[in-house]
Amino acid sequence: MLASLLILVPGVAAAAVFAVPSNRWRPWVVTCGAACHTTLTCYAVSTPFAPPTLAWFHLDGLSRYFLVFITVFFLILTTYLPSYLANNEHRSNRVLCACLLASLAAMTAVIVARHLAVLWIAVEATTLATAPCIYFEHNPRALEATWKYLVLCSVGIALALLGTFFLAYSSLHHGQPTLLFDELIAQAGELSPEWLRLSFIFVLVGYGTKMGLAPMHTWLPDAHSESPAVVSALLSGALLNCAFLGIVRVYLVVVAAGQGAMIQPLLVFIGLFSMAFAAVAICRQRDIKRLVAYSSVEHMGMMAFGLGIGGAGVPAALLHVMHNGLTKGVLFLAAGNIYHAYGTRSMDQMQGVLRRVPWSGWFFVVAFFVITGAPGGGPFVSEIMLLSAAFEHGHLAAGCLFIGLLFLVFIGMGSTVLGCALGPRPLATSAEREPWGETLPILAALLLVISLGFYTPPFVTDWIHHTVAAPTTGLLVPSADAAWGTTVHSFTTTPRIG
Repeated sequence: MLASLLILVPGVAAAAVFAVPSNRWRPWVVTCGAACHTTLTCYAVSTPFAPPTLAWFHLDGLSRYFLVFITVFFLILTTYLPSYLANNEHRSNRVLCACLLASLAAMTAVIVARHLAVLWIAVEATTLATAPCIYFEHNPRALEATWKYLVLCSVGIALALLGTFFLAYSSLHHGQPTLLFDELIAQAGELSPEWLRLSFIFVLVGYGTKMGLAPMHTWLPDAHSESPAVVSALLSGALLNCAFLGIVRVYLVVVAAGQGAMIQPLLVFIGLFSMAFAAVAICRQRDIKRLVAYSSVEHMGMMAFGLGIGGAGVPAALLHVMHNGLTKGVLFLAAGNIYHAYGTRSMDQMQGVLRRVPWSGWFFVVAFFVITGAPGGGPFVSEIMLLSAAFEHGHLAAGCLFIGLLFLVFIGMGSTVLGCALGPRPLATSAEREPWGETLPILAALLLVISLGFYTPPFVTDWIHHTVAAPTTGLLVPSADAAWGTTVHSFTTTPRIG
């Protein structure tokens, strides 16, 4: 019941947006809808774990973790939205506001889905809900980015559907085919290994397209750069993680079936390939929003890398979902403020950012250090965990390549960002006025991600432990890798991991 209400609340709020005639008040409807969703989420996740009572939806550890992150992140974005849209009063924001709430409903459905087919439908719904948001500026570049997003993500979703069919077929010889997570986990040892591995490959390519893994990422830089700042932040910080969740669900089934060793090298390869491709693109990029978009490709690669490493790499990848998402929110929102001040996304034409827009400039610079793994931020914690897991499990070459790519991204991104931030201020003689509505939400997200670099709440580690030890029902499921369970237990019993 609670899971259904979590989907219904933003859906009702999206419908209510159309009844509000004023451009000025519609963004506040979005904020109120997000606040109600956050309140309901806090109540839902405070309830004890229980066996599933609905066929389609259920709140397990993985759902609770993603749900809390998504609702808090969305609430931060919506507090930024009214002030941001005040700069675009000449254009109706009815469709944008309604689609933002519809995307929250669709993402919630992805998170609480207990059935793989329902998850697939919800992921497709997120694509349809966010596409009109990309076209908000109504110019040819935005139209091209929207169509590229729709076409490529739809192709990816079609491949994921095939993978879903193959997973159902892998359980045919056991009797009635199933796509319920808890039943798949319970029957994992009896699933057809060949069809299970084939299913994961299609799911990885399909949801990996939506997730932004290279080389299926080509829609991502265009969509992120042409969207309004709040939409870019939502795409990078929340939507990509929902696609990652689809991969994690199937990954847990594969590992429970004892087939982890067969698919983990593929995940390590595609993770490092995404990081390498992004590193090269970042070194050549002069568009501020595309620069951050390619950073998203890099960090999606890190998450795939963590799954491929296995052991402590799995909780590290899950923890990185939250750390990367919050930091991307800071970067995109700050980039939106900088773009508004300069009227261009070209970093060649941005000089003296710290003098012209000091608040947003400092937010962007600090977030740059955080996202590139500097100590003191959440990403540093999860990246150190990823490296430790790689070396602990004997992936010496992969770990060294991981470090090298991190260094390359830091140099490539830093040379551009710091050059713009510290360069001489142009003709403007005074700093731009930055509304509190466009700075306080960014500050809140930045303080949150920095605090996560020093302390991880115990409930987060508990949910991650529940995810790995009991992906769906709360009942212990024997892991195919004993070392995995031991490593996860040692991680989750220590709340302070920074």
